[in-house]
Amino acid sequence: MIYAKAHDQTVADDYFAAMGRVEERLDFSPPKQEIDAVVNVPETAQIMGWIDLLALPELGQDERVEVVERLKEALFPGIPVPQHPPPVMANVGM
Repeated sequence: MIYAKAHDQTVADDYFAAMGRVEERLDFSPPKQEIDAVVNVPETAQIMGWIDLLALPELGQDERVEVVERLKEALFPGIPVPQHPPPVMANVGM
């Protein structure tokens, strides 16, 4: 077999430029968004408070849904988050 080596930098530059364009067309991920705001300490404390509430066993389903909605608003401001109906609780062990 005979192998050919391309030592010309122009050939390498053209190859990588073409591959870059091909990879851009194949990238189906959503465009990256720049994060402009940094979560400040009061927001972090509020979020941790909501998480602590979710850990309480006596917290009712309606309260849990409300806490989760507040978490979504705090963690994903300006981003529409799909709404899901609350889970149906089945009576087990009748």
